[in-house]
Amino acid sequence: MQDILLIGNGFDIYHGLPTRYTDFLVFVNNWNMFYSQYRDGGDSDIFQLPLDKDGKLIPDSMDEFARHGGYNDDLIQYLNSNISGNLWIDYFNKRMKDISDKWIDFEDEINNVLLAIEVFYSDILPHRQPSVPLIKQRGNQGIYYVIKHFCKNVRGFDINLINGVVGNKILEPDNIKDLKKQSIKCINDDLKVLTECLRIYLIEFVSRISVSVMSEQVKALNGCCVASFNYTYTYQTVYGFKEGGLNHQVHGELKENNLVLGVDGKAFTDDNEYADFIKYFQIIMNNTGSFYKEWIRDFNSLNDEEVHLYVFGHSLGIIDKDIIYEFLTSNRVKKITMFYHNDGARKDLLHKLLEILGQDLFKNYYDSRKIEFELLQKAVPRLSA
Repeated sequence: MQDILLIGNGFDIYHGLPTRYTDFLVFVNNWNMFYSQYRDGGDSDIFQLPLDKDGKLIPDSMDEFARHGGYNDDLIQYLNSNISGNLWIDYFNKRMKDISDKWIDFEDEINNVLLAIEVFYSDILPHRQPSVPLIKQRGNQGIYYVIKHFCKNVRGFDINLINGVVGNKILEPDNIKDLKKQSIKCINDDLKVLTECLRIYLIEFVSRISVSVMSEQVKALNGCCVASFNYTYTYQTVYGFKEGGLNHQVHGELKENNLVLGVDGKAFTDDNEYADFIKYFQIIMNNTGSFYKEWIRDFNSLNDEEVHLYVFGHSLGIIDKDIIYEFLTSNRVKKITMFYHNDGARKDLLHKLLEILGQDLFKNYYDSRKIEFELLQKAVPRLSA
């Protein structure tokens, strides 16, 4: 049995790839810089890309993208037709203006939007008075902002539901139910478009960037099975698979066009209404599978070997809590090494581990040294790049 390397988006970022959600927003916001210079045809090149000192995408990156050819024109035209006016992209851009550190997690934001939809249609509308504008109620401005943004194009939606007076008919239960259904469909349709735009960005643009660095610590791992929460192929490109190593891209992969982008769904009492947004449902629908479970199944014979789990670049976010918990608590996993790049990141990992494992199990793991932390060394040049 091989050891396991679990990787998240920090793995791609460490290797110099602009795969942050904020990188994608920079890309779409500067799309016209690329498209005005875009040339259909030509060879598909692998190239270096100018990034800022933190490895983030910058407007100058678009000029470099445009210098190269070989793009799939159908995909380029899809981006050109769908970037502008997408409800999610517009919402994320507006949210970025309110966030001090200019960092955003799409999945957290999707979860918050769905919660606002649920509260509005299930708790607020059924109890509102036709003659009292809801906007005057304190504490719910965030919900009203979400509703105004995402429901403005929903068939039958009346903006007076938020900031005016309405008739009794629109507040009838069947009408509220229909408006809710139409709203969920509307934001789901735009989420599918967002996911495809993100996929095209990664496969047509990020995949062309030459990865010029590598981690000596990862290179030293012997034949690990890789559980990747990324959509990209960075591990395969840089390190290949040593004998016995297996790969599972938990949230789908670019070439298969089966990306998983959603929420854990635990905040919703009726999973069926929000099924299309829930990760476990997307995993089933997109056939990304769960064969990683075979790597971490409980001991069932004397021949089962112990496994060392390495975690590199995954924030241990709550959206992926259930899957992370499976890895961390498997009887087969006897040692866990968490790679971290600075003291702040180590502190964040400790907080997330406490949240996932609970206080007693976390203390047991830490006191018994089952979990250890290893500082990431600086990336070194990749000779074959």
